[in-house]
Amino acid sequence: MTFEPLTPERRRAMTRQHLLDAAAIVFARAGFHAATLDEIAATAGFEQQHAVRGATARYPARQMAEISLAVFEGLSIHRLLDPDSVTDETLDTTLSAFFDLMGVPADSDEIPDAPA
Repeated sequence: MTFEPLTPERRRAMTRQHLLDAAAIVFARAGFHAATLDEIAATAGFEQQHAVRGATARYPARQMAEISLAVFEGLSIHRLLDPDSVTDETLDTTLSAFFDLMGVPADSDEIPDAPA
């Protein structure tokens, strides 16, 4: 069995996927509107201090969550209908674009704080 090297890009992708999985659990347990970034981070196994020291988001977290869910649901449907139409690279680029919109640097693993 071979192992892939743990590059910074792969580590970020793993962190993102882990946070998305944790968000799905929190959304299912508490409902979308009751979910908090702190609860998602805690479910993902991140310490409280890691979740709190994030960058300030450019857009309201609730609206970004709604938009991102709609975009990823749409991409998921397209991928189910035609698996070649939406690649892993497309999903990664989309996620990176959302992080850019939220003001998270490309090399950051921090979770952005919601604006006041």
